[in-house]
Amino acid sequence: DWVAKPDLPENFTDIGQRAAPNMEALRAAKPDLIVISKNLEMAYDSFNAIAPTIVLSVYNNNRDALPEAQKLFETLAKATDRQAEAKAWLDDADVKFAEYGDRVRAAMPPGRALAITQFVSESHIGLYGKSSLPGTVLAQMDLPLAYQGPVNNWGFAKGGVEILGPRAQDTLVYLNPVPDVIREKVWASPVWNILDFVKNDRVYELPVVWAYGGMPSALRFARLLAESMESGPVK
Repeated sequence: DWVAKPDLPENFTDIGQRAAPNMEALRAAKPDLIVISKNLEMAYDSFNAIAPTIVLSVYNNNRDALPEAQKLFETLAKATDRQAEAKAWLDDADVKFAEYGDRVRAAMPPGRALAITQFVSESHIGLYGKSSLPGTVLAQMDLPLAYQGPVNNWGFAKGGVEILGPRAQDTLVYLNPVPDVIREKVWASPVWNILDFVKNDRVYELPVVWAYGGMPSALRFARLLAESMESGPVK
C-alpha cells in the first residue's frame, strides 16, 4: 500500500511487523542474511543467532538520505556478492536522475520551488526538507526545494493545513496514498482553498512512492515526478 514497487514475489514469507518481527517465522525461513535497522539493534544477538545480521539505516542519523541510501545499496551489494550489478545500476541511475531533472524543469511552473508533501491525516501533513529522500533527490536533479526549515529524523516537518501557508507561492507535490476521508476533509478546508497553489493550479499528484526507502524508491520518485509534471496539475 505504501511502497507499491517492486511487487511482492508469490513465494515471500510474512515475518510480521517491522517493529516486532515474528522470530519463529524468521527462523523457519532459514535466511542467509538478516538486515535490520537501528530501531531493532537492541535485539541484534537474537537475530544473529538465526543468521549473520547487519545493521543498516538510511534514516535516524541526521544525514542526507540519498547518499546514505547509496552507501546502503553498495553495502548490500558487497554482502550478496553483486558489486558489478550494483555499480551498473547506480551508473544508470545517475543518467536517469539527470534526464528526469531536465524533464521536470521543462514542464514545471517557472520560478516556483517544489513543496513535497505527504497527507497522513487532517492534522498530520508532512512537509519534506532538504535531508529527506525527496529533498535529496531534488538536489541530485538540480531542482529547487521549497521547504528549508527544521525537520525530524525522517526529514520532514509536521503540521496541519496551516503548515502549507508559507509555501503558498510554491508548487505543491503530494505523494500517495492519501486516504479518501483525508482528501475530502483537506480539499474542503477553507484554508486549503485560499492557498495560491490551489487557486492557480500548481498542485501535482504522484502515485504511491515510499519516501523513506532506498535507491529504488529514490529513482521511482524522480521518474514519477517527471511524469506528473508532464501530465499537468490536479484538476
